Amino acid sequence: SPDLRRATSPKRTMGCCGPTDDTPWTYEKMNKNRKCTDVIFLLAYLAFMVGMAIVGILGFSEGDPAALLFGTDYEGELCTDDYPTRYFPNPYELILAKDATHAYGFKDVKSICVKDCPSPTGTSAAPLNWVCNYPDSSDGRGNTAMTRAEWAAADYDYFASLNATFKTDSYNNKGPCYPVLLHTVNTYETCTFYGDQDTAAQTELTLILVAASIVPGLEHNLGTAVSALSAIVSEQITPPPSPPP
Repeated sequence: SPDLRRATSPKRTMGCCGPTDDTPWTYEKMNKNRKCTDVIFLLAYLAFMVGMAIVGILGFSEGDPAALLFGTDYEGELCTDDYPTRYFPNPYELILAKDATHAYGFKDVKSICVKDCPSPTGTSAAPLNWVCNYPDSSDGRGNTAMTRAEWAAADYDYFASLNATFKTDSYNNKGPCYPVLLHTVNTYETCTFYGDQDTAAQTELTLILVAASIVPGLEHNLGTAVSALSAIVSEQITPPPSPPP
């Protein structure tokens, strides 16, 4: 009867491009007329994979993985395994870089690569220590006879060997040497400021400046700026937050 034929005939429904067979699934049905249906997408995917392969080759041949680990110094060179830690010898530049009205930013702040983060290590006889530029660089100001290893062994300090002109430049934070007034700690191979300014070192620097007829400024007394300096450095070495889910 017509009703029986309708009950036993395969159900066919209309799809987007013609009738669709809605009979139960079988292996024979699965293997029938199988072919690629997204040729354009497949070509786009292959092009994407070729592009990624090219990017990978260029990255390995011309890139430097050390850039993910180390900072750069004032010569534009990456710090290395021998001198892995980036230190900012003139912290006042960080404050200037944070100032929105200033022309330069964090990348322009002077930094050097050291073995360990410097901190005030003066004695009662000599309460102030200094960190100086690389002796073998153009900013070594006549100290090319000192090797990089000797510089590190001397705690980066050759201030005593400078002539009067270079000492005056150093008093004014123009290098080649910079007073160490703040304690620092290594955070992701970058020296971060913490704690209080060393009172003995700052007092000694003030006496030196007054004797040289130099009026001490904020750059010579950073006791109230330690927290701000620490926040500035931390902001630069902290990865951006993950996007919300």
